[in-house]
Amino acid sequence: MVTNKNVTRQFTASGHIIGSQPNGVYIASTTHALHIEFVNANPVQPQSTMPPSTSGQATALDQVTWQNLWKGVTLSYRASADGIVESVYTIDAGAAVEQIRLRYNAPVAQNADGSLKLTYPTGQMIESAPIAWQVIDGVRVPVSVAFQIRKVSTQTSEIGFVFGKYDHAYPVTIDPTLTWNSFFGAGGSHEAKAIAFDPNGNVFVVGSSSGTWGSPVRSFSPTGSDAYVAKLDATGALIWNSFLGTAGSDFGKSVGVDLDGNVFVIGKSLNTWGTPNRPFSSGSDVFVAKLNSNGVLQWNTFLGGVSDEDGDSIVLDLNGNIHLVGVSAASWGTPVRPFSSGYDAFVAQLNSSGTLQWTCGDWRRHQHRIVGSSVHQR
Repeated sequence: MVTNKNVTRQFTASGHIIGSQPNGVYIASTTHALHIEFVNANPVQPQSTMPPSTSGQATALDQVTWQNLWKGVTLSYRASADGIVESVYTIDAGAAVEQIRLRYNAPVAQNADGSLKLTYPTGQMIESAPIAWQVIDGVRVPVSVAFQIRKVSTQTSEIGFVFGKYDHAYPVTIDPTLTWNSFFGAGGSHEAKAIAFDPNGNVFVVGSSSGTWGSPVRSFSPTGSDAYVAKLDATGALIWNSFLGTAGSDFGKSVGVDLDGNVFVIGKSLNTWGTPNRPFSSGSDVFVAKLNSNGVLQWNTFLGGVSDEDGDSIVLDLNGNIHLVGVSAASWGTPVRPFSSGYDAFVAQLNSSGTLQWTCGDWRRHQHRIVGSSVHQR
């Protein structure tokens, strides 16, 4: 099972992970997750201005675009200096703005200044009041615009736009920005690196933290940074979070979820922790960990030799096997293809109990990295 199959590309922006899909977008961090669904939209494959990362990790957001998402309407998400992301709607001449419908998974209220407030137990997202304009004969002409809210249920609202008077013979641009305001400040810094989903709409975020937050199932280690995994429900509220690591530093890189709700994390550790199936070696090792649906650690294992290793990507198959991608600077295990020198990419498979089944490298270059991974099954 490939749990990230609906996510086309993942990006980072202002401490959040952005998951872009043909029918919507997720914007998630340690304690909240916003899902914006594009209602009655065309199933458009989002396109990015950035090439895929050579490390297989989420790249910093520059711009991702859904061309002709609704008839004559193109949506772009851009990096924002003043917030998390800036959304830009380009509406062709004659196209209907009424087509734009966005379904949010959080309660939405409109502030007096025209902005939107999305409330979570841990804070709130603010989407700035939109501005709109047309360029006519080389002159930027303002257009009156406001959000239009339609409540679908207690937790769900649909958002659109309403215009004042404008010239239908020219395109229109709309431009609001999302920001995050926390109700409490956790110590340290927190970085989101990857996102995954289960069939029930729950969201899983993985990354690293230099301080504790939430009410963790497994406690934060007081030295260095720890990897973390957080589970949020379909409304974006935090269900649980847990830390992975001990003395030294540990970094979560990728996450997968199986049909039973078990969570699998890959990353990098600089020291041993847990009760590993395969012991820590030296330098930095790849770690893989399994947590149950309640966030309780089931097992962890290390992969590596006498030098440095880093884990990039994790994918689950329908037989319960765990497929891993990363980079290594030394030989370890009993590789199908032997290590050569430098930093070499590797692919490895663990069984459902975390036991190493095989490892294989791509040793064609002195310094090599595999981008992403996928599993195809019939």
